[in-house]
Amino acid sequence: MNPYDQALHDFYFTEDHQKLVLHNNYGDPEEMPIDVFFREETELSDIDLIALDFADGAILDLGAGTGVHSKILQDRRHDITAIELSEKACQIMRSRGLKNVVNDSIYSQSLKKYDTLLLLMNGFGLAGTVQNIPRFLAMLKSLLNEGG
Repeated sequence: MNPYDQALHDFYFTEDHQKLVLHNNYGDPEEMPIDVFFREETELSDIDLIALDFADGAILDLGAGTGVHSKILQDRRHDITAIELSEKACQIMRSRGLKNVVNDSIYSQSLKKYDTLLLLMNGFGLAGTVQNIPRFLAMLKSLLNEGG
């Protein structure tokens, strides 16, 4: 199990709340509070709340993580699908009561079309590299209904 999956699993399923340290290519390692992956609606930023208010129709949450945003939208009675590569994060989402969880890569899954695509937190990072942005944007466009 990778450190990210282990940290999410331990935080949700046990009393072991270790620190998650992110190593990146743009600076010094930084500590990421794990509880950010388990926020409630009242703990979201204004920009997150605005994005959720605009979500409509069939919604796809790409890189849904532990389902923070998906759970809120499901609770608001939206048609939400959460796609996430991490098996442990998907297990957590299902444990939290999310109904439509897809454990797969956004590139390998043949998904239906949606009216709203959510890429919150670091969602645009799913592109991977600057060179991959055109492919990523084309893939996103292929997932949108006309007018989405």
